[in-house]
Amino acid sequence: LYRTQLERNERFIRATFGRYLSDDIVTEILERPEGLELGGDLREVTIMMSDIRGFTTLTEQLPADRVVAMLNRYLGAMTDIILQYGGTIDEFLGDAILAVFGAPRRHDDDADRAARCAIAMQGAMEAINAENRSEGLPELAMGIALNTGTVIAGNIGSERRSKYGFVGHAMNVTSRIEDV
Repeated sequence: LYRTQLERNERFIRATFGRYLSDDIVTEILERPEGLELGGDLREVTIMMSDIRGFTTLTEQLPADRVVAMLNRYLGAMTDIILQYGGTIDEFLGDAILAVFGAPRRHDDDADRAARCAIAMQGAMEAINAENRSEGLPELAMGIALNTGTVIAGNIGSERRSKYGFVGHAMNVTSRIEDV
């Protein structure tokens, strides 16, 4: 009974925190408590930033519930694709997505997977826009930037609030590329 309860609790923890963190990060925390310590290390990763073009204007023209429905449809589809290609979603910044390929787990083909992911994300826009049209919502256009570089990856923040994140020049460059 105790073992069954522990297993149920672990499934609940994985499911709950899996909505906020990647599966790899949840596993790291559950299997290695020292993984919660603040700190990081240098990693070569491929960074992906994407956003919906003209989204601020759309939010000013639509009721809040329609904006949220449209945004959730888009973010849901993009999340599925990023996870399918092994990316780690660092965060959603409104309509923007910041994802990294190569941390916490590194693969020899991180840059290739990121590029294939970006192409799949662009390809998914047709279905997203078809659903938007069927609900009387506007079509969306997306911009994506990819950049491979060295970042500091790890637990960043404070003892009260932290996150597994990334900092460094390569992150800033990716943001600038995505703006263009």
